[in-house]
Amino acid sequence: MKNYEIINVFLKLFFCIIFSFSLSGFLKQILVNYFTHNNFTYHMEEKFKIFIDRLKNGSIENIEFNDVFSNEIGLIDEENLFEISDKITIFGKAYLADKDLIINLNINFKVKIPCKICNEPAEKEIDIKNLYITKQSSEIKAIYDFKEDIKNACFLEIPSFVECKDRCEKRQTINKYLKKENSQNLPFLNL
Repeated sequence: MKNYEIINVFLKLFFCIIFSFSLSGFLKQILVNYFTHNNFTYHMEEKFKIFIDRLKNGSIENIEFNDVFSNEIGLIDEENLFEISDKITIFGKAYLADKDLIINLNINFKVKIPCKICNEPAEKEIDIKNLYITKQSSEIKAIYDFKEDIKNACFLEIPSFVECKDRCEKRQTINKYLKKENSQNLPFLNL
């Protein structure tokens, strides 16, 4: 190892130790990332923010996240009713139309929910197409965080009940306990 490499390593360790005690939050992460990886990475909270000034003059901001973790957007099931796959795909665009911010997104993820027949985990793919989020730009100071909108849209699309492979094999065993459906529709029969 050459002398300047040793000094570089020593300086990196020194700055990481000294600044980790005295700095907080975002600045601390920038310094730690710079001195440990030699590159700047966005804080996970910065990922879902739209800067309004970048969209002026008809600019369009493309949004493309291939591997978003469910905990990054707050998709956490506190009652253990379902399990969301780790990788959520989000892509779309954001632009200004008149005085409104418009975000158009497509979201895809998988969720595991207990089957309503056999109670075994059943995987269901959720595909949200053309989700439009609109906000008046006068209500936004400079930055709009659309993470909460994504979380709410995902929660609304998770079904309450699913069946294994859309038709559970154990349905036949409980058929004798289910009410027989009448194939004829006679609405005025009991009048």
